Amino acid sequence: MVTIPLTTLLARGKERRREQESPLQPELECVCWTPPKLAAPVALPDKGLDNPLGQNNCFVNVVLQALWHLSSFATELNSSETHEHSGDSCVFCALKVIFTNYMYGDTPSIPPSVLRDCLSRCYEREGRFQLGAFDDAAEAFEAVLNELHRCLYKGGDCATTPCLVHRCFSSTLMQQTVCITCAAQSAPLLFDSFTYYIPVLSLLKDHCQEPACTLGTLLARVLEDEQGPCANEANPCKDLSPVKKFLLDPVPQVFVFSLTWPSYSPPPQLIKAVFELLHPDTAIRLGDMFDNVNGTPAADELLLYKGSICFYGNHYACHFRSTTTGKWTVFDDEVVKQVDVWSEVHRLCVAGRYHPSMVFYQRASLDSGQAPATVSML
Repeated sequence: MVTIPLTTLLARGKERRREQESPLQPELECVCWTPPKLAAPVALPDKGLDNPLGQNNCFVNVVLQALWHLSSFATELNSSETHEHSGDSCVFCALKVIFTNYMYGDTPSIPPSVLRDCLSRCYEREGRFQLGAFDDAAEAFEAVLNELHRCLYKGGDCATTPCLVHRCFSSTLMQQTVCITCAAQSAPLLFDSFTYYIPVLSLLKDHCQEPACTLGTLLARVLEDEQGPCANEANPCKDLSPVKKFLLDPVPQVFVFSLTWPSYSPPPQLIKAVFELLHPDTAIRLGDMFDNVNGTPAADELLLYKGSICFYGNHYACHFRSTTTGKWTVFDDEVVKQVDVWSEVHRLCVAGRYHPSMVFYQRASLDSGQAPATVSML
């Protein structure tokens, strides 16, 4: 299938939006196009992404579905124009073309080839994300964000004015060891991260030991599972102490958890146990995950489950909650299946042995979709 030219899409969009107060521009020479602002959210049909035999596009397709269905990211990207164009390897322009096809294309499935071509060129020297080759979705997700950051803030570090990538996904963490015996503190270490890595067995073990704990508390314990030596160089204590991780301002709009599994083919009962923890009616309270936000407005912020990228048998699929209807949709390349209730999503994943490899939570205050009927803790 051939990508629909942007000029054709713009012409169709102009015809469809003729009655809107903000008409489309009559002529555009660049893909840096801002769609007209609508008076209310429009329910767009869910679309699949092409994966012809031998192209192995599934790991890119699930990343695109995730970015499109995270409303805080998609809304900002659709309204962004200024960037440093990098020719045939410009990820900003590639995402613009694909998102425009999401909004105005007439076909039920979109080719991801423009983004695959970009990633292949960007990482040709490293031999990663090459055309026709299968690759890791989590690594592709971070690669897309890194390349998009370079397009939006070339030569900068986003310290003063964060770009949309860092506003949406980047967490600034301070890591420090405080001795449990003498209270000596190590020098603080600052680092940025788009993703939190969570070992599944550690998460389930903590849940079995204390089933009354909130999901945020369980995640905090897993994140602080690392231990370090006493920082008192003159007279160090023998005991190891937990390495604390503190979340600094600004708080990102989306939190991404990359789940690490003990095998590529975990048993169904293990997959079921993890999905029961990730139930969409179970929110994460930010103050439970990070001690240092206690007492601030962000401490009571709730993170809502938006969806997951799942993996089984060298293939990726995903599911996400609609930003307009609040219902669930399962995406398997070109195949799109709308599901009314979460229990059916849960059943399909367990039956197909698709285990979540990336999990997406969005801040409730920024969520444009329908919140769960009841938000409860574990």
